[in-house]
Amino acid sequence: MVNFGTFSTRDIQRHNITRTFTVKATRAEDAECSDGFKLNAAFFTDEHLSADRLLLRPGNGLQLQLLSGTEPVGFERFNSFADFTTGELSVEKEYHAELSPVPGQDIKPGSFTIVVLLRINYH
Repeated sequence: MVNFGTFSTRDIQRHNITRTFTVKATRAEDAECSDGFKLNAAFFTDEHLSADRLLLRPGNGLQLQLLSGTEPVGFERFNSFADFTTGELSVEKEYHAELSPVPGQDIKPGSFTIVVLLRINYH
């Protein structure tokens, strides 16, 4: 869970708010899981997305972007997440959730919740 805490309209108009979160995948090496595999991951939501699917816009004048380092991750796009064919048993990736105002839109004050799911495919 990512919590942006309490902020004012003035705060968010002056600078974007960024929070870091980590996703960890672990492979158990035992009789039931002895073969290596690769993981792809994608972030999905039912919220409105920008045309390029880089920004999630919940309709309150704010937008959410996910970043891996400085690169936008995008939504509904599978990317390589982990390679468990190399003997690695655990992979951890750090992401940044950046909240900013939508240019030209008024910010609607009040609390809000955004649900984003991480979908994993293995092959």
